[in-house]
Amino acid sequence: MADAKLTALTAASALAAADLFYVSQSAASRKATGTQFLTLVGTEYVPLAGGTMTGPLISSSSLSGSNFYVNPNGNIGFNTPATGFLFWDDSGDVRLYRDAAATLAQRNGAAAQTLRIYGTADGSPGSNYQRMVLSANGTTGVTIAAEGLGTPGANQNITLTPGGTGTVLHPLGTYGTPGIGFVGYPNTGIWTTDGTSMGFSFGSAVGVSMSTTRLGLAVGVLLGWNQGTAGQYADDIALARNAAGVLEVNSGTAGTWRDLKLRNLIQTAYHEVAEMTAPAAPATNSVRIYAEDNGSGKTRLMALFATGAAQQIAIEP
Repeated sequence: MADAKLTALTAASALAAADLFYVSQSAASRKATGTQFLTLVGTEYVPLAGGTMTGPLISSSSLSGSNFYVNPNGNIGFNTPATGFLFWDDSGDVRLYRDAAATLAQRNGAAAQTLRIYGTADGSPGSNYQRMVLSANGTTGVTIAAEGLGTPGANQNITLTPGGTGTVLHPLGTYGTPGIGFVGYPNTGIWTTDGTSMGFSFGSAVGVSMSTTRLGLAVGVLLGWNQGTAGQYADDIALARNAAGVLEVNSGTAGTWRDLKLRNLIQTAYHEVAEMTAPAAPATNSVRIYAEDNGSGKTRLMALFATGAAQQIAIEP
């Protein structure tokens, strides 16, 4: 008889276990029931309605040579070639690779990558979060940053905590190529000079050096104190090198003098006083010694008491 097309047949109603199906088995035509099909599906595949999987779930070789599997212990894995990666989104801009043995990599060619580790977040990440950010800019360096927004606040610390008696180590560089730098300052960092001493540089012109026997300040560097937070450039008094062998006390600005208070002054050489305008009277039980012009071009040494009375001690011959 003429061949009948499958589309020309009458549609079947709901299938039953005893209904027959045509199969080709060992090159011979055979009939199979729905029950036989269910048995085959139950042993080789996970039923749609759920069931117990006793072996690993493995993909076919149709996934470009990659294998995805889930074993009975709940472990998920990939047997991938060297170029295989795990990615998100159709663009695949975030990719995880096995770079080498026991080495996980996040890379995507020349596209700079960023990893964020959250302490807290609302949404994705929302307007309130705290996180650590590891990033590489693809050209000149990498960044470890602490970030916060909203409730956690923008001020986040970075803490390096060694274990036990361990220390925070860094392979120090040499002066001009410092091992640790500071954002906003050119050529800054910690450097070694001779293997036993180390320095702390704020640029090539000024800096601080330190060894086991000395702490050195370069020309132009002030040792200052202020009433606020150290390093905020609001010193009200400082020590500086005025000239070779000359130390000055200033306001934090070179050449703007400030006072020096001490219990006793022991000198092994002369005491030099420059002419000045007569000062205001000192406090009770005090006297101020100063030099001034006597009005006729001669220098005279004066003593000013708390009463405001000034007495001449000596005058230029």
